[in-house]
Amino acid sequence: MLLEVSQTEKVFQDVLSEAGILLLSQDKWGSWNTSNPSARTVWYVFKSFAGLKVNIGDNENDALLFQWGKRRELETHIEYFYLDFTRQFSLYRPDGQYDCMEQLKCTLRYAMCSELDIPLGNLWSYQLGNFFESFFIAVEETEQFQLGMNKYQPLRLDMCQGQV
Repeated sequence: MLLEVSQTEKVFQDVLSEAGILLLSQDKWGSWNTSNPSARTVWYVFKSFAGLKVNIGDNENDALLFQWGKRRELETHIEYFYLDFTRQFSLYRPDGQYDCMEQLKCTLRYAMCSELDIPLGNLWSYQLGNFFESFFIAVEETEQFQLGMNKYQPLRLDMCQGQV
């Protein structure tokens, strides 16, 4: 099945739902969210989703990003730790000229504690030759991933897609 970029957000929501994670509400920024998700299930769904083919041409136009660190909630100013899994699509016009990038972001939020007070960091699939399997292995070996998957329970999952 070859997906269009415009279909990916809905498909990702459907795959999450099939795995038992229902995105219940949408905030004023357009981000879908749910409380107390299973981090491991979210990761497995993201890996599965990354294997779906999207109609964007070359493999180089499709990338994965893993980000971590701490942020401050815009309205409450409460700090939280996050793990973010992103799939990025580079889009081109029919004449071959670059048009824009879209990202589908899946962010797990955790209560802040001293062990999770970790500097910002990221890992791109580009750094590993854009081989997704190598990317998955590298992500799973990071200390940040291990903490988020095995030691702490996320409070919330946010998911959105849009241009960057």
